Amino acid sequence: MAVDTSLSSPSWAFHHVATDAGHQIMPSIAYDTGQNIVSIAYYSTSSDLYKNREVMKMNQIASGSITIGSTIAVTTSYDSIQGDGTSEQLESNPLGPFMGLAAHGGSGSGSSRVYLGFTNNARQGTYDGINNTQADNNVSRVTY
Repeated sequence: MAVDTSLSSPSWAFHHVATDAGHQIMPSIAYDTGQNIVSIAYYSTSSDLYKNREVMKMNQIASGSITIGSTIAVTTSYDSIQGDGTSEQLESNPLGPFMGLAAHGGSGSGSSRVYLGFTNNARQGTYDGINNTQADNNVSRVTY
């Protein structure tokens, strides 16, 4: 993430959103207008030993700050980063545009929500008699 706090003479400072080992990929960002909080969600392989299965994680930046808040685990069940083995589109672009983030802001603690929509390939399906993963659309909600 790049941060610039001066509009008159821009000078960028780079900050890591997540410093965990593994891959943090496919970020999506949303702004909560009620509490002025920026949320950044992403696929993360940090908790998988071999770094090839991911969970959904999120970090937030409070109003007036450039400090990244602590990591929130949105999902805890592993998903295959390889995508759905039954679809040519997903094989060539397994995650691609299949993640989005929307924020709905309230004015006080516990009144704001972030909705994270993403494709999850953790469930097995049977296709022509062969067991394989299937792509399912999921929505998770984080309340803060």
